[in-house]
Amino acid sequence: MKVLSQFKNNLMGRVDYEIDVGHDKSSTPKRDEIIKKLAEFFKVNPKLVKLRAISQKYGFPKSRIKASIYESEEGFKVEVTNKKKNGKKEETKK
Repeated sequence: MKVLSQFKNNLMGRVDYEIDVGHDKSSTPKRDEIIKKLAEFFKVNPKLVKLRAISQKYGFPKSRIKASIYESEEGFKVEVTNKKKNGKKEETKK
């Protein structure tokens, strides 16, 4: 596991990471496995880890992970509950 970039987002109470994870001759790891590995690597509670993206180039035995680690469970819950259920933006009337 290699950390490529790290950005401390004080407003949201989290640290955003971009990480390369190797997986020799096996399929891309499952989301749950990656969350557990990240929690162990950064020594945090798995409930504070939010996996944003997993991408892999064809034929290469490593994946690029974008993840956020929150400082508290309250910050994690605030972001999750602020997402719209249908994914559409609300229109404002003029």
